[in-house]
Amino acid sequence: MTGEALKTGRRQANLTQQEAAWRLGLTQAYLSMLERGRRPVTAELAAHATRVFHLLPTSLPLEVHPPPTLDESGFKS
Repeated sequence: MTGEALKTGRRQANLTQQEAAWRLGLTQAYLSMLERGRRPVTAELAAHATRVFHLLPTSLPLEVHPPPTLDESGFKS
């Protein structure tokens, strides 16, 4: 979840930064930094915000796992 998505979710929930920060257990100043992209939105916070703001699960970022790497031994017969 990006800071912009967090801000959009907060606005859709019709919450001020102060109200949203209180519900998320953050300070208003920290929420502001998150919304402006000055701090990363952690997966844990994104999940919590999704519940608090009643957002769709698609608001959460996908977990991306890099593909396994093969060395030369993986290609030998």
